Amino acid sequence: MAGAATALRLALALLAGGLAFAAPVALLPGVALLLLIAGCSAWVRVGAAGLSGERIGVPRQVDEGEGFQVTIAGRSGWLPLAGRIEDEAIDAPAPIRLTRPRGGFSLGLAGSAPRRGRHDLAPPALRIGDPFGIASRRVPLGAGTSILVLPRVEPLGGPSGADGPAVGRRMRGLGELAAGGERESATDPELDGVRPYRPGTRATRIYWPSLARGTELAERHLIAAGESAPLIALDPSDPDSEDDLDRAVRATASLMAHLARIGGCELLIAGARRRFRVGRDPRALMGARAALAVVGSSDGAPRLAAADRRSMVVWVAAAPVPRPPEGLSRGFVVVPRRLAGWPAAFTAAGCVGHEIGAARVRGAAA
Repeated sequence: MAGAATALRLALALLAGGLAFAAPVALLPGVALLLLIAGCSAWVRVGAAGLSGERIGVPRQVDEGEGFQVTIAGRSGWLPLAGRIEDEAIDAPAPIRLTRPRGGFSLGLAGSAPRRGRHDLAPPALRIGDPFGIASRRVPLGAGTSILVLPRVEPLGGPSGADGPAVGRRMRGLGELAAGGERESATDPELDGVRPYRPGTRATRIYWPSLARGTELAERHLIAAGESAPLIALDPSDPDSEDDLDRAVRATASLMAHLARIGGCELLIAGARRRFRVGRDPRALMGARAALAVVGSSDGAPRLAAADRRSMVVWVAAAPVPRPPEGLSRGFVVVPRRLAGWPAAFTAAGCVGHEIGAARVRGAAA
């Protein structure tokens, strides 16, 4: 209503000047402007009467950075409609114009997901105005809703960040991160290379790429897993910035999704009441990502059980200086930036993974 306020001040100034100097030449425009303001305000009130609408299509959850389609549908009031739709779910206000009263409208608009987490979206609104742009009114349409933005899953990379998904050598309990999903669960055998074909081997274990290259037929060699699934523990405390925390959460989601394809893993988050066991079941993976979406820096570091310290642990920290629990002998530390003196093992969503103990081994060799 800034235009109406400006027009009203101008009308009052004209009336005051006309009365003070007995100048009809100022009184008449002042009165005319007052009547115009009153007419425009009445136009907006009548136009808002009977106006209705709703927002359709906002998903309950969406991946971070993923777009979606939103529809704003409704019916105009008793006058022609001219205005714009304002909504938190869309990238920018959308203009709308209807030349006939009580006309229906439906606009398909591009929506965008904000930062990860649960977001409460206010109801969309239609801001209408008079033909002269003097008066305006914001009319809510429908009800508000909420959307859960899941952390983005990105492909893993090698130490340089650009040499593919083969991220480190095979280790017992962790499995070959580039094994391509040979295992259905953490208790299934792990891939241990290939060996010459033996008559009677099942077709599912034949290594077909060797036959395609015209070399000797070979078969996959599998060994028993021997121990439990690897554990991913997220420490969101004391990040230098919100971006570092988001990178750590994305790295956790990316590692979890990758390990889920090659045998499964467990996820431990500070503040969570239970551990998440993630495997081939997509519902378990989505549940774990939903828990990661609402992680905050005030949640604190997770607590490992005694048995965890003897198994394979991937410790993901939002702080650039890691503080893994004492006693971890095998696994990886993943942080937003590469650590001096630690050789990088892999990259995940902008974070760098370092093998636990690699820095000590390197220092001893020096």
